[in-house]
Amino acid sequence: MTTKQPSEQVWLEEYKAYRLELLELTKQRYSILAIAVGAIGVAFGFASGANAPGVVLLIPIIGLVLIGPFAYITLIISEHYHRITAYLEVFVEPNLGLERERAWDIHHREFRHLAFTRPIMITYATLFFVSSFFPLAYYLVGGASLFSQGEVVIASIEAFIGLVVGIYTWRRWISARIRPDAKARWEKVKQLIIAEEQEGNNDPN
Repeated sequence: MTTKQPSEQVWLEEYKAYRLELLELTKQRYSILAIAVGAIGVAFGFASGANAPGVVLLIPIIGLVLIGPFAYITLIISEHYHRITAYLEVFVEPNLGLERERAWDIHHREFRHLAFTRPIMITYATLFFVSSFFPLAYYLVGGASLFSQGEVVIASIEAFIGLVVGIYTWRRWISARIRPDAKARWEKVKQLIIAEEQEGNNDPN
């Protein structure tokens, strides 16, 4: 039994709907990033004005609590974003004679620093990195007289932990293959659909 194919108008309406959703997802990602940057900025300003090592030493913890959830939500949104773009490229655009998403796919491969997801996630990694080094930088720049020896040790430990976690996070997100992986999955789905249709056509019953 052959599956009835949607008309070009149906494909076009689906394409338009998904493009609007992609625009909304893009706004959401940058809005979340702006909130995260603003929150960290407020925390930095408060800690700098407090002139208290105890408050300054809380910045890495505050940074982790703030940045972690924002980064995770952004990553989830980005995965959904790339699932949609890959679906459009594999299923919708061939029925409209378009290659817009394929062009973007090539653009992402050739100019990775200009891709949507990677710079956003690297920004989160940088925020975490900066917040972890904030107490030690505060001590070195002008707060040496306020810190006890134990607090300097704590600041150094926080900076070291931030260095390790920041580098790990940075490397992980730089090597992320969200879009290619999403496209590969949709291509696999397309192959399975074709195989099922062929099997149905060959079934004498």
